[in-house]
Amino acid sequence: MSVGNTSDNIIIPMYAVKQKGIMDAAEWEVERVSYANERYYYHLVGEGNVDEIKRLHKVSTIEDVMLMVDEKAGRMGLNRLKHFEYAICSSIAFCARSAIEGGVDALNAYALHDAYLQSLEKARGIGDILRIGREAHLDFAFHVREIKEQARRSLYVERCKSFIANNLNRYFTLGDVAGAAGISKSYLGRLFLTHEHMSVMEYVRRERVKGATVLLRYSDESISDISAYLCFPSQSHFGMVFKNVMGITPLQYRKKHKLVDLQHMEEDSIKGSREAR
Repeated sequence: MSVGNTSDNIIIPMYAVKQKGIMDAAEWEVERVSYANERYYYHLVGEGNVDEIKRLHKVSTIEDVMLMVDEKAGRMGLNRLKHFEYAICSSIAFCARSAIEGGVDALNAYALHDAYLQSLEKARGIGDILRIGREAHLDFAFHVREIKEQARRSLYVERCKSFIANNLNRYFTLGDVAGAAGISKSYLGRLFLTHEHMSVMEYVRRERVKGATVLLRYSDESISDISAYLCFPSQSHFGMVFKNVMGITPLQYRKKHKLVDLQHMEEDSIKGSREAR
């Protein structure tokens, strides 16, 4: 690496450059932002804690940040503008990695990282650089929060499905399902519609019909008993719901699939006797 006047083609090893930087820092008594504070801030990004980051931005003005980068971020550039640009580049890189740790897809995080670095090229001054940095920090945190909220919403839906599957032969209300998930009825309704594209009770009816197909096919229980077991208010209502879902009546379904099952049993029996010979 050439340093300073290159007329003599003097090459100074990189370790010497690093050592000089360390000695200069000691001589100038360069103060740094504490590692604990840095780690806490990037932890907020990784947790998607948008509100706390906004609060910190509110209590620390752009001027405050400018002073902090001037006094506590070492010496990263040969001029002040480059010093700030490098500082924000570093912070955006740390935010991208914190976002990935928080659940954001790596490709999306890197694409966002690159977009903000490109924005820095268009910055007209230090104020612009710091504003871009703040915007990037919040943007990464927003992405993490959305990922975590999606996971929570999905968990609520799965809890509901588990409750429904375990209670198909019991009477329960929408309030019971919401209570099992730990959320309100209105929120559950909106959430379920978004994830499953149907209402909760429509899903319950379809799951009960699915249960009925098993009983119709593999048991000798009467249609009225199956209807009562799966908590349909009447056999006629059961028949109507079943036909809406399956396209045929419960009796037609039983006859059709009982016949198919008998044919399979006969085929298996013939195949078994042939193999025995």
